[in-house]
Amino acid sequence: MTFGPIDIGHGHTVRFTSWHPDRELNPQSADIPDVEIFGLIDDHAKPDGTPCIGGCIVFDGDVARRVDPDGARWTLVSLDPLTVTPSLLCLTCTDHGFITNGKWVPA
Repeated sequence: MTFGPIDIGHGHTVRFTSWHPDRELNPQSADIPDVEIFGLIDDHAKPDGTPCIGGCIVFDGDVARRVDPDGARWTLVSLDPLTVTPSLLCLTCTDHGFITNGKWVPA
């Protein structure tokens, strides 16, 4: 599930993701609670203007640490205005920037 999109400027929109596994199909997740805001997807364009596949980040928290103990995590500083640390670097197109005070700030 995602909620959004939210326009954060400079051609970036974000959608929030949730953690709600199907526990019948994933019994290993039976004791892991649902999380309404688990991370976000950053949609943007490549330098040539074509859509990039976007980047996805996971917010730090108990559930994220249990789901993927070695995975990268970001700190959700604030939902309103949206602020996330550290910066986001797209591994597909190398777009790099910060989400601060609800806006994309190029790095």
